[in-house]
Amino acid sequence: MDRKEISSRYTEADLIRLAKRVRNAKRSYLLLNPLQGKHLPVSPREALAMMKTLGNGASRERRGGLVIGFAETATAIGAMAAFCQGDDAFYLPTTRETIPGEHQWIEFLEEHSHAAEQKLCTDQFLSAAEAAGFLLLVDDEISTGKTLLNMVQKLRKAFPEISGMPVTVLSVINRLNAERLDLLERNGISVRYLLHPEEKDLDAYLRDIKVTEAEAPGIRMPGWTALSKRFSDRISERVSFPLPDPRTGINAGSYRRACESFAEAVLNWLEGYGELGPRVLVLGTEECMIPALLTGDLLESRKPSLRVFCHATTRSPIGIHDGDRYPIRSGLRLPGFYERERETFLYNLEPYDTVLLVTDAAKGNRDLEGLFSSIFVSRGARRVLFAYGESHVQQL
Repeated sequence: MDRKEISSRYTEADLIRLAKRVRNAKRSYLLLNPLQGKHLPVSPREALAMMKTLGNGASRERRGGLVIGFAETATAIGAMAAFCQGDDAFYLPTTRETIPGEHQWIEFLEEHSHAAEQKLCTDQFLSAAEAAGFLLLVDDEISTGKTLLNMVQKLRKAFPEISGMPVTVLSVINRLNAERLDLLERNGISVRYLLHPEEKDLDAYLRDIKVTEAEAPGIRMPGWTALSKRFSDRISERVSFPLPDPRTGINAGSYRRACESFAEAVLNWLEGYGELGPRVLVLGTEECMIPALLTGDLLESRKPSLRVFCHATTRSPIGIHDGDRYPIRSGLRLPGFYERERETFLYNLEPYDTVLLVTDAAKGNRDLEGLFSSIFVSRGARRVLFAYGESHVQQL
């Protein structure tokens, strides 16, 4: 077993911004990656280039594999790693969502997270693992490796057939110290990464920074309907196209082609709206990141005159501070697209001419669309569009 830096292309300045958590007693800080396409707006081309660098580094050693991406921030990174492993790879992200139908799950805790409970669907796990011959676990950051080790041990206990199977952890940021790296290696787990930053007292760095929490937009639920009607003329249209749900497992080639077809269909639909720019935001929702990034990337390629940005709503409550070196300068606390009572957050929302929201949530909540539209329009958007993915489960 060994540990290896995949590329020296990226530095701490490229991949790390330090923010303060709120409502989290386990850890006071949060590492934000400005190229991840989650909390901070970024060119989709730049985000996908970073993800491909990580994924290609692993695929040079061994292709195929059962690729597990961790929700919610690593769902796009995990998907891209699976795509880089080739069309025969199998992609299986963890999730925090309630998935309809009869499924088998293994649950585990990500103890330092804002939402500690995660689960992995095991309907196709054993057949996919045996066909692949190895496991590739993908996350945006490894700090102690405790979550990864607990998960691997649970899987080995539930499926003794994989006990001797090679396991590799693939991460953008590797913060494991030598002792924790040795522990993973003694348990048959190799580590691959883009960056291993110097050890620092991150709590001390943030101790004197005073933060506030994201605020609700000042509109109560009973006002949603009226708000929706008020901004209905700015909701140009909503549309839906087929998009499989990867959360119970999907062949990587099938998922890649489906996401590319979804992006193509959305862009063909956008052609009917004439000029979109010069600034366009493609916004994903929580675990639905890779369809938004691929849609934004295709738009960026076809319309080079536009400035296209991507990021996503998130369940992470992060402190806001209006300081020059602090990454989260503004934030909104909003109802989620997946559950009405769930809080979701949108950070660093800038002015855009067109906003395209890409989601795999169920279509039909006009009031919620009105709420989001009012926010975007109040910041200068001329057009707000909604693209829904119609989900169905692909079989191996």
